[in-house]
Amino acid sequence: MKRLAALAPFVIAAIVAGCGSSSSSSSSSSAPASSSTASAASSAAAAPSGGGGGLTLNESEFKITPAGPKVPHTGEITITVKNVGAVTHALTVDTPSGPVTTSNIAPGKTATLKVNISKAGTYKFFCPIPGHEAAGMKGSLVVA
Repeated sequence: MKRLAALAPFVIAAIVAGCGSSSSSSSSSSAPASSSTASAASSAAAAPSGGGGGLTLNESEFKITPAGPKVPHTGEITITVKNVGAVTHALTVDTPSGPVTTSNIAPGKTATLKVNISKAGTYKFFCPIPGHEAAGMKGSLVVA
């Protein structure tokens, strides 16, 4: 029984990996969602853009770091999302005007998401790949 319990994380990871992209393209496999731009850059801090600023989030199995980032102002926020994990991830941010999502991000790749936060508050973000949010890939963006 202990042997089965020890194998459970590997079985779950293999199942989740099957939920990701089957494409071998450089950074995305599905049609981009609105307001997102996939980038092949593997590093580059988010540059402030507009009033809100910018931040970088790292996604891995199965967490997003930092889980509680803060930006000082409302406005357009540029989020650089780095997939530092071994399976495909993506990012959705619930904004006052609705959710904004990146395309799928292959392991080792980066995407840039621009969101417009018009009022101060706390906004949920998560990986929309089935099962990833439930496994812990979520957080809250605090906009002052």
